[in-house]
Amino acid sequence: MSGDINERRTTMMYGFIGRPPDLEAVRNDFDEFVTDLESRPSEKGCVVFGFAWGNETYEHDWLEMDLTGSELRSRVASAEDAGLGQIGTDDLCVAIAALGAQRHHCHEADIHVTAADAGHPHAEAARHEWLERGWEVYPCADA
Repeated sequence: MSGDINERRTTMMYGFIGRPPDLEAVRNDFDEFVTDLESRPSEKGCVVFGFAWGNETYEHDWLEMDLTGSELRSRVASAEDAGLGQIGTDDLCVAIAALGAQRHHCHEADIHVTAADAGHPHAEAARHEWLERGWEVYPCADA
């Protein structure tokens, strides 16, 4: 898995959708994810701001951005401060090539974690964490 978000178009994806109890839990999950990414400063994620803040973030097409954890945190904070969108109410897709997984903070206040193989360690770890927190968790294929 290259980390390219568009790879989803040609590769079957497996994983889980976590539905937390509220937007605060979505925000906390995002902050934990970014903090983990920041702990590996040389690692970048392939990021796309999607529906609906992508409409205001990009001049034309929604383009992938290669961002470190701190750059991702900064870009999201700037977009939220500008009123362009918000984690949990707008889509943010992050593919991490080193993890071989993708994380999608969805506009429906849930989170999708997917990978090219069933039972991927990152997806399984997310599922386990979410279940321990009491979230509803659903399998997804070809997410």
